[in-house]
Amino acid sequence: MTGEGVQSTSTGTVTPVFRRTIADLFKARFPFLYVQTWEEDRVVSEVAAVVSDPALIKTRRNLYVWSSTTGLAAPDAKPRSGSADPAKALELVEQLDEPAVFVFKDFHSYLGAGGRTPDPQIVRKVRGLVSTLKNARCPKNVLFVSPTIVLPLELQKDISVLDTRCPPSKR
Repeated sequence: MTGEGVQSTSTGTVTPVFRRTIADLFKARFPFLYVQTWEEDRVVSEVAAVVSDPALIKTRRNLYVWSSTTGLAAPDAKPRSGSADPAKALELVEQLDEPAVFVFKDFHSYLGAGGRTPDPQIVRKVRGLVSTLKNARCPKNVLFVSPTIVLPLELQKDISVLDTRCPPSKR
């Protein structure tokens, strides 16, 4: 799946197109989304705006951000214990019983980046979470943000890739 992407104005700011696109995908309960960009902080900022805007998304959602160095944490909160481990972080996604969006930074390392073999436990866990997230009592979505797209064959039908076409940032 390719979304409409991020559009820029002549001043280089992001228009509402990305926000509308990602909000629609969240509302439709797409369990896994993937955005290729070097500007992960901008994506996190845009997602934060979407999940807190009732005009864009029916059910407000809590935002959690994961990286292998910090683990899974809500903004301005301490990471959850042991959550730097990607399998543990995915377990937390499954266990949390609240409306939420989980942004995973640089997860491509576990999916086979750099010619490495994808981690079979991670691939299996992601596959297992697809129906769990779609059918969860509370809406939950996972967004992978990475400078490169790496999807093992087993996940290509389960993860929707968005075309962001990020404009240059203001300098």
